[in-house]
Amino acid sequence: MSEPLAAIETRRVVDPGSAERLLVGLSQLTRAASAVDFTAESVLRDLCAVSAASLEVDGVAVLLAEDDGLRIVQAQPPQMIGVQRLQAALRQGPGHACLARRAAVVVEDIASSRLWPEMTDGCSWAGMRSVLAVPLQARNRVWGVLELYRSVAQPWRAQDLAAARQLAEAAAAYVMLAAERDRTALARVDAEHRASHDELTGLPGRGLLSDRLEHARLTAARHRTTIAVLAVTVAPIGVQDGTDETGGAVSDLALLDAARRMATALRVNDTLGRLPGGEFLIICEDLSGPPAAIDAWLQTLGRRLRSHLHARPGQGGAGVAVEVSIGAAVSADRDVARQLIGDAERAMQTAKNAGRDSFLISRPDVVSLTGYRLRRQG
Repeated sequence: MSEPLAAIETRRVVDPGSAERLLVGLSQLTRAASAVDFTAESVLRDLCAVSAASLEVDGVAVLLAEDDGLRIVQAQPPQMIGVQRLQAALRQGPGHACLARRAAVVVEDIASSRLWPEMTDGCSWAGMRSVLAVPLQARNRVWGVLELYRSVAQPWRAQDLAAARQLAEAAAAYVMLAAERDRTALARVDAEHRASHDELTGLPGRGLLSDRLEHARLTAARHRTTIAVLAVTVAPIGVQDGTDETGGAVSDLALLDAARRMATALRVNDTLGRLPGGEFLIICEDLSGPPAAIDAWLQTLGRRLRSHLHARPGQGGAGVAVEVSIGAAVSADRDVARQLIGDAERAMQTAKNAGRDSFLISRPDVVSLTGYRLRRQG
């Protein structure tokens, strides 16, 4: 039967060799956790190896606490994997008991204790008779469980429990650090993504589009290719965005549907982004040929965009008719990203003023809006 923890704590056994092995093990854990790329799982794998080498045991298993219970991280010798899979399937055993109690579980003889009858055969098959499980606890949270097994039924000494707790506490501290570091990194990535992407559609915003366009411009200069920027405004017909909750919701659905439809009309290497309001921006790279050929390609793209945006809504579509106006600007050596975006937006505004479904292309040699050529897609 399991021995009361109070009785174990009152017995003090001094073993200089065990103490030295424990210090070596703690040092190994510290070195492993000092690596820049250490993870919670790497720490727990090291904990398994260190425990097997530092403590007088015949089997070790380390489990990671997750929302739905415990997950096996490492176990040795190999037959311990079967024991842990059985514990996971049954959702009972020393690890689960330790997690539930948030305290050590000490069992001198697994078979005679009858605590987990279904696990008895599995432990016997693995040659394990007794178990000591301690929680990996830090900041009032159990991060996992360290299970120690022996092949003979015998009492666990006070120093066994103390050594296991020291290793578990050290590992828990490193696991907690890894979790906090990862959480901070994810929060930073999320904040950066929110700052650079449109909240509604998840598409790149103006700042990120400008960066990508500047990079594309430099690439085009090296490869002697051309870039085109298209500004597309999409407005739901008969819906005034922001007048009430219903109108705003319809506008949002229409913009989400428009983003999805436009994405299907573009090439793989084209970039689609969203600017404030109902405006989208498209960056088309790696265009080549004389100006007339590029103009013809842009007109074809404009017709394709209009066709996709005016197609009958499929399952899950917004079901809202939209007005579409498109302005395009083509790069030249003197252009910078903000100039291209600005030229495309001015061309789009002029196209919008010219009437529904208009498409205007601004070429580098055009210096005023009166010189832009209107291309009605009809």
